[in-house]
Amino acid sequence: MRDKKAIPFFVLSFLFLTAFSVLIYTVNRGDSFDSRSKASILELPEEYKKADFNGDGKVSMVDFGLWLTYFRNFKSNGYGYKEIDAGSGTTCSLDSNGQAYCWGYNEYGQLGNGESGEDADRNMPVIVKQGAIPSSVTLTSIKAGGMHTCGLGGNGKAYCWGRNKNGQLGCGDNADSNTPVAVKPGVIPSTVKLTGISTGYIHSCGLGNDGRAYCWGSNYYGALGNGDNVDSNTPVAVKLGEIPSTVKLISINTGSYHTCGLGNNGQTYCWGQNTNGQLGNGNYETSNIPVAVKPGAIPSTVKLTSIRTGGFHTCGLGNDGRAYCWGFNGEGALGNGGNKNSNMPVAVEHDGVLSGITLTSIYAGVMHTCGLGDNGQAYCWGWNKNGQLGDGSNKNSNTPVVVKQGEISSTVKLKSINAEDVHTCGLGDNGQTYCWGHNGFGQLGNGGNTSSNTPVEVKQGEYLLHGDLNDDSRISMEDFRIWLDIYRKCKDQP
Repeated sequence: MRDKKAIPFFVLSFLFLTAFSVLIYTVNRGDSFDSRSKASILELPEEYKKADFNGDGKVSMVDFGLWLTYFRNFKSNGYGYKEIDAGSGTTCSLDSNGQAYCWGYNEYGQLGNGESGEDADRNMPVIVKQGAIPSSVTLTSIKAGGMHTCGLGGNGKAYCWGRNKNGQLGCGDNADSNTPVAVKPGVIPSTVKLTGISTGYIHSCGLGNDGRAYCWGSNYYGALGNGDNVDSNTPVAVKLGEIPSTVKLISINTGSYHTCGLGNNGQTYCWGQNTNGQLGNGNYETSNIPVAVKPGAIPSTVKLTSIRTGGFHTCGLGNDGRAYCWGFNGEGALGNGGNKNSNMPVAVEHDGVLSGITLTSIYAGVMHTCGLGDNGQAYCWGWNKNGQLGDGSNKNSNTPVVVKQGEISSTVKLKSINAEDVHTCGLGDNGQTYCWGHNGFGQLGNGGNTSSNTPVEVKQGEYLLHGDLNDDSRISMEDFRIWLDIYRKCKDQP
């Protein structure tokens, strides 16, 4: 039986093709569909090039087929963002084609669009330039840090841009860059490819397919994990420390000045600053090599499946669908109903709004935390001065609160969430991005600079919405009419 959801597209496609066949037959006076317009043998006029989707200098049925694909994809996936990451005043996203976009704070070139300076902030998405990324390489992940951004290429190599005072771009020098530069191998073996990347406030880390971590940038608090406290502008290897030699890391995450990795044994290991207990090992001593996070309130039957580092706290998601946090709790970021710091994991309050909800992901901001429920709803707790909890208020909460719908359509479910610094963003199942919180740098991406304590929709900006011929940020029958008009004009050209 055909999926009922697919029927409208099938019918629409059939109607489009049928109607188009009749129109083209009439226009061509019986010529076949494969007959190209007279303009196809001439140079295509500039104003008609927008209808030439495959770039062959012609407007043909091939282009119509592409438009129909764009139309269907837009109806199913919206803009098609597949990843969203919030940094300190900056937000970045990656579309389904591997193109990166960033918006917000750009004094040091962290948007990657070739601009930088006090007047370079952007309140809508801009395209990240190719820079040193080879044309044959597609980005598979993007992470926004303190004042720099990094992307992971499909070739297993990292590329970074923005602030580089401490070597956080990993390119072998300390010069800022407003376009992507290649991270040098450093001590990463030539046989190792990076499978993950994460950006802290002034350091960066990558996870190799050998199950080992490599970091670069500021090492003042030992966040590079290599046993010393010297900055490095190329990758260094994180020592094993308390990580057993038989354990491989399966993920890595960087906080402001500390780093954590999750082992394939379900155990978490952290290193770096520990003044608030964010390493979770039962004390407050900073460590420049990995230490094991103690179980604390995590039941012996529960294994952590993901780990997220915030400004001064850390959180993990258990295979029981519950969250556990440790570190700074002055604003309630640990979510346990109190405001006392903890150097071991405590359980996030799961009664109240989380009753009956299974958390599927979690993310830690500078002093707030957010989780995504299996119902596609976001929940946040902690610091809320700028509305980063999204509950319609600016009041801190030491237990989870529900993020209000705001500009998120009632039919849309969030499929991922990201919290950083003083704003939060979520990615809808329609491919659209929504943000809330501080907006002084335009990091909410809605075209303004006014903070919002409920979700707002990120505008299209420079997002390349192929098939949108009238620039109204959508693909509709009006765009089909424009395409057909261009096709007919091309045919009638002498």
